[in-house]
This record gives sequence, structure tokens and C-alpha cells, in this order.
Amino acid sequence: MRILLKPIQWIYCIYAFIIFVAVMLLIFPFVIIASFFGRIRGGNMILRLCMLWADIWFPAILVFTRRIFEVPHDEKKAYIFVTNHISYLDAAVLVKAYRQPVSRWGGWN
Repeated sequence: MRILLKPIQWIYCIYAFIIFVAVMLLIFPFVIIASFFGRIRGGNMILRLCMLWADIWFPAILVFTRRIFEVPHDEKKAYIFVTNHISYLDAAVLVKAYRQPVSRWGGWN
């Protein structure tokens, strides 16, 4: 049975990679344009574009996410999010999970 599933797994991986690259290439020019708007404003634009990328890519590869909270965080307050990077899906999962823009806080410019 494993031998029969291996080709399907390879086809799916190739498909997911092609969709990943295609969506990334579509969004990349807008990321370049947003980078000219400064650290905070441009950074928030890039974050929104990454969210769009994740929102398109996950359903296209048939991966559906769910956000489960003990207590939802207040988007008006500043937080430091710490994550562990253990797979290639982490970059896309992080922007889907946090969905909080970068704000001007403290002494940062």
C-alpha cells in the first residue's frame, strides 16, 4: 500500500510547490513596492500581502487552518510572539495565526 501512495505523495508535493512559487511570484512585485513606504507602514503592507499569500495558498493545496484561543489577544495592545520554526509551513501558518499589524511602539522607528 505504501508503494502505491508514494507517487501520489510526490505529485501532491510538486503541485504544492508549484502553487507556492506561482502565488509568491504574483505577490512579490507588490512586496517590492510596499517596501518603499517605510519600516512600519511598508511592513504592515507586506504583512497584509503575506496574509493574502497564505489565504490563497492553503486552500489551493487543500490545507485548512483553525484558530483556537484560550483567550483571544487584544489587538490594541503590544505583544511579543515567540514561535519555534520546525517546518516549511511555519512561515505561512504564522501570518494566518497572528493577524496583528506591527505598530509603532516604544523607542523603535
